Amino acid sequence: MKKEQFLSEVSRSIRSKEACKLVEIELNNHLKQTKEALKKQGLNDKEAEQKAVLMMGNPIHLGRKMDRLHRPKVDWKMIGLFLFIIVLGMVPIFVFESEHTAMAFIHKFIVTLIGIAFATILMFFDYRKLQKLGIGWFVIGWGIISFALISGNRVNGSATLVLGPFSTDISITLPLFLIGWAGVFRNEKMKMYMVVILYLITSYLIVLTPNLFVFGMFTIITGVMLWGSHFAKRKIIWSYVISLVTVAVVPLYAWFTTGIKEYQLVRLLAFLNPEKYAESSGYHYVKMKELRDGTGWFWQSIPESGSLLPESTTDFVFISLSYTLGWTFAVVLGGTLVLLILRMFYVVKTVRDGYGKILVIGALSLFAFQVMFNLGMSFGVFPIMSVSLPFISYGNMQVLMNAGLIGLVLSVYRKKDLMRAMTL
Repeated sequence: MKKEQFLSEVSRSIRSKEACKLVEIELNNHLKQTKEALKKQGLNDKEAEQKAVLMMGNPIHLGRKMDRLHRPKVDWKMIGLFLFIIVLGMVPIFVFESEHTAMAFIHKFIVTLIGIAFATILMFFDYRKLQKLGIGWFVIGWGIISFALISGNRVNGSATLVLGPFSTDISITLPLFLIGWAGVFRNEKMKMYMVVILYLITSYLIVLTPNLFVFGMFTIITGVMLWGSHFAKRKIIWSYVISLVTVAVVPLYAWFTTGIKEYQLVRLLAFLNPEKYAESSGYHYVKMKELRDGTGWFWQSIPESGSLLPESTTDFVFISLSYTLGWTFAVVLGGTLVLLILRMFYVVKTVRDGYGKILVIGALSLFAFQVMFNLGMSFGVFPIMSVSLPFISYGNMQVLMNAGLIGLVLSVYRKKDLMRAMTL
């Protein structure tokens, strides 16, 4: 059998076109090396090629083996956790019933389906194509923040993006910056001063909105992804500290020249001593403590006064559900989110492709930060901010954003064995 015929027979058993090309290159190189070794033993060119092909074995069996080895992988465990947690997102609608429950369910159901579809599309998308845009992802993010600033729409003092019936804060730009950082940190030509410039431009735009939580998430994502990059660790630490100090100059200067505003001081003091400010900024802290103290292991009815907290389906959804459905449900809910985070850790450990690995690190840090801050806020560990619990809090954009993060991780996992073979 000739080499071309042998490779064709092998390729017929491989379903992935990309894997097929890779296998052809691998086998062609192997046959070439074997052929050269046989020619040194005295065989002529034709005999050496035929014997090299014969030594490879049955092409159909080899093709099936290569198909199993290089076929795209599906992380069914992550998909199962994702579907379970996104279905749990329906629970608050029925627990905290209102006259709008039917419409809220339809709305949430549609958003959930869109989120699942979005994650599925990204799973089958070749994540490596995202790297081509490079710094362009930052430019898009800067454009969105600038538009939010220019439009003048604000909610609780922070710039808000309004598109027809939909509105969201600038946190939707975080996945864009995440993808941008992944490309930047995999570019060997990128210098640290360029990274610092990108960070400072983005940070100052976020500070102008102002949205402290988004700034905190962006800073943490940057630090975690930077730590996993090719830069020397000592250079990373110094650059990171200098960047943070530089960004802090503007708000610190404003505070020293105009003084800290009274409401800002009250919010800080309310977090430290909520009982003293129970009638104002400390109300939510006191109320959450009462709910925690009154939570049992199983279901109990909602107080007749109605909603447990003003934001029982958004920022305070975890503690509200815990009080109503018990610690048993809270353990299931929190445990599922933690398992999803741990599954992302597993993907980070198994992926060999550098760009894919750092992309998953960014997705993991963004998702985990939301979960940990919201849970910490519910237990009084962190101050109260507008932070949604992924997939559980009511809201369109947080569902789509986090579904996109899951989809990216699944996309990287799907090609992990193919990319491992390409790096060998």
